[in-house]
Amino acid sequence: MNDRKIEALHQLGEWIRSEPPALELAQLKSQRDNPWFVIPEQKKALLAIADSFLKRENLQQWLAQYRPVSSGQTKDIGIIMAGNLPLVGFHDWLCVFLSGHRAKVKLSSKDAHLLPALLHRLHEIDEQFSVATECVEKLAGIDAVIATGSNNSNRYFEYYFGHLPHIFRGHRNSIAFLDGDTSDRDIEKLGADVFDYFGLGCRSVSLCLVPTAFDRKRFFETWTEYGYLRDHSKWDNNFRYNYATFMMNQEQFLTDEIFILRENESLTSRIACLHIWEYESEREAAEFLLDRKSEIQVCVGSKNMGTELPFVSFGEAQQPGLSDYADHIDTMTFLMNL
Repeated sequence: MNDRKIEALHQLGEWIRSEPPALELAQLKSQRDNPWFVIPEQKKALLAIADSFLKRENLQQWLAQYRPVSSGQTKDIGIIMAGNLPLVGFHDWLCVFLSGHRAKVKLSSKDAHLLPALLHRLHEIDEQFSVATECVEKLAGIDAVIATGSNNSNRYFEYYFGHLPHIFRGHRNSIAFLDGDTSDRDIEKLGADVFDYFGLGCRSVSLCLVPTAFDRKRFFETWTEYGYLRDHSKWDNNFRYNYATFMMNQEQFLTDEIFILRENESLTSRIACLHIWEYESEREAAEFLLDRKSEIQVCVGSKNMGTELPFVSFGEAQQPGLSDYADHIDTMTFLMNL
């Protein structure tokens, strides 16, 4: 059965790359309902899924380490999807689909059109899979749940679904480690980790660790290509609000009128803001990362620092592979063990 599913998913990826009218219509609806979902960012997310998740060889290699559940063990898995990025919950759906379980999906109102468009096409490719997924308004009659939201949402998840086998995900951020060898090309690539999807994802870099005396102007000199962000009303409104707030509070910051750079060790930064924190030694930086391990989704840099945290190269934070599980929890293993 998985061979049949893999082939159907591969064809779905080819369909995405062809940019069909049905998918373009779903993107227009998404942009209408959620101003953060501009068409270029939606296309970026769709192509990343097609290239990383839906290629035949990638799926075969990934699934080789797992054993799908037998038909007698099939369960109904509830999936509560977030809506901060386009199709941010696709990987959870993919895991349930390929594990052999059935998916009951509660879509986010902020991302209610893209997944249904993909599912419709998948069912056209192979109608047998039409019973494998159901999009619902309310989760009921489920055997387990995978839920993604804010830290506040987690209390809701725990109250209603804590008695079931579950994966609950709250808020995380990503971080970049720069050192004396970090080149301008590295910083240029880092721009994608910071600004892709308007920095709204858990894999978006919100804090950069830099060595003492690092020239902070290098960020502004290198990231000139992101001037288009000021043309986005919600980004610009956030920039102006934060600028005014920091000025009134007499906080120190740097800006190029596109984003604000602040010295702050918090992993959570405001929209249109990037935090920076100076370290005196790599040991100090490694300790900083370890102390915040539970808050970090991924680290970006050229060195793994020996922290056992997922480290990716500059420019690759927003390009997860099939085995890059959110919050470092193997979703497939969870599903196989139900």
